[in-house]
Amino acid sequence: MEDQVFPALLVTLLALDLPAADQARITGILGNTTRILQLSNWDDLPQEESASIDIVALAPEDPNHSGWLAQTIRTRFPLAQLLFLGDAAQLNLIRQQLILAGIPKAHWSLLKQERGEQWGTVLAEIHEKAILRQAVEVSPQAVDSAVVMRLQSARPEQDAQFMASALRHAHEAILFLDLKGRITFCNQAAERLYGLRQDDMLGRPILEWIVEQQQEGFMRTVESVRSEGSDLRFQATHVNCDGDLIPVEQSLAPVRDWRGLIMGITSVVHDQREHIEQEKLRIEQASQQLFMDRMEKMQAELECRIDQRTRDLQVANEELESFSYSVSHDLRAPLRAIEGFSAILMQDFTSHLPAEGQILLQRVRQAIYRMNQLVDDLLGLSMVSRHELHAESVDLSQISAHIVGRLAAEAPKRQVIWQIQPEVEAKGDPHLLEILLENLLGNAWKYTRKAMQARIELGVMIDQPEGAVYFVRDNGAGFDMQYAHKLFTPFQRLHGANEFEGTGIGLATVARIVRRHGGRVWAESQPGQGSTFYFTLETEPHPHRRATD
Repeated sequence: MEDQVFPALLVTLLALDLPAADQARITGILGNTTRILQLSNWDDLPQEESASIDIVALAPEDPNHSGWLAQTIRTRFPLAQLLFLGDAAQLNLIRQQLILAGIPKAHWSLLKQERGEQWGTVLAEIHEKAILRQAVEVSPQAVDSAVVMRLQSARPEQDAQFMASALRHAHEAILFLDLKGRITFCNQAAERLYGLRQDDMLGRPILEWIVEQQQEGFMRTVESVRSEGSDLRFQATHVNCDGDLIPVEQSLAPVRDWRGLIMGITSVVHDQREHIEQEKLRIEQASQQLFMDRMEKMQAELECRIDQRTRDLQVANEELESFSYSVSHDLRAPLRAIEGFSAILMQDFTSHLPAEGQILLQRVRQAIYRMNQLVDDLLGLSMVSRHELHAESVDLSQISAHIVGRLAAEAPKRQVIWQIQPEVEAKGDPHLLEILLENLLGNAWKYTRKAMQARIELGVMIDQPEGAVYFVRDNGAGFDMQYAHKLFTPFQRLHGANEFEGTGIGLATVARIVRRHGGRVWAESQPGQGSTFYFTLETEPHPHRRATD
């Protein structure tokens, strides 16, 4: 510097509302090399004088707004050096705010009011910077490359403006705290997270945005960062301006000055709401998948059991049918022998038997008749299960008319009103459907025997939930519905043999035929009011379906 010759330059310092003592001390140090202007508001300075200001000295009342204040001053006085006065704590906050605001280090200086011995050095340095900047502006040729390099070396190694912009626009919420937990900086993500502008948050304790139950623990964490200088990460719950709870992951790290002393704390706050929702969704999807896997496994096991039990049941039924057929068939020979010998006794030896013997012989003949009926019914039931289905269109009305004719021929004196709905058609095996109608119409004929005016009806109800529903209705003896579950079980009878004859096989045969056609059979009745038997049939019966399917 001693070798350089500069034009006679006068430095102008604008003192913004500085205390009189500080202003006097600056004047005493800089002497007549500096013109000092004392103003309370720079708006009072004429616009034409703005370009002549080389140094702006001020002591901000609120250090938290120093970054914004510096940017505003540089807009008004673009060539001016900034000189901030304050105590140690205030200057720490001011330094932090200037860095975050992106003000290059070469453009500002800090002066501790309580350290008078440093004033001369700091003021000389800032005075020199102002002189050099003027020299470059007024007479660039008078400044050699060494001075230019000296000016350039005063710039930070990294662009402070870029760093401030990166912090400001970071995706995560970033806050700088002083050592008492007050906010000295917050970026745009923090503004969005809490729903407040930066100006509304600066200087306020961060505890205002932490739920009350966690505030004491948070301050212990801050103290740990201050005392140990370590980085900490933890889960917390914050509150935005609307009172909504925000689950967050928060990290705290110390901020150190050039001496390595902790001057503040950096807080990075990660909003966990989206992560929690994604985790809930992941858990829900995993639970659903686990449930589906279990259901599929259970369904597979159930289907396996059903298949096995179905096979076992088919085998058992086939064995039972074979047994029933064999027994019924094998009973024929002894029954024929008993019937034949009893007939000889009846014809040739009746006169040799006393009256009581004749009665007993008559009972034997009746028992043989019932036994033959039972054998015929058992064979018929077995045949229904063995018979291969041949499905075709069947006119149930026409079949019913033939059955009615046979019944009427057996008891020509009976007066029955028959109501056979015409053109009642179904898809099924003609032979089996004829057996079904013989049993249902035969039962109606039998149980209306004691009715004053017997009425029997055959019809169909279409457009039902189950499709076509066929029915046989009578006004005969009826039965108590509490015993309806016994109706279609072999050998179960709801009326005594002394009232109505029968073997208890007819309705079991009906049920087996309906099942073989993939349908359902049920009944409705009241004692003395008659009965209605309903049945459905598949439109396309499976030819190989067993009665137990």
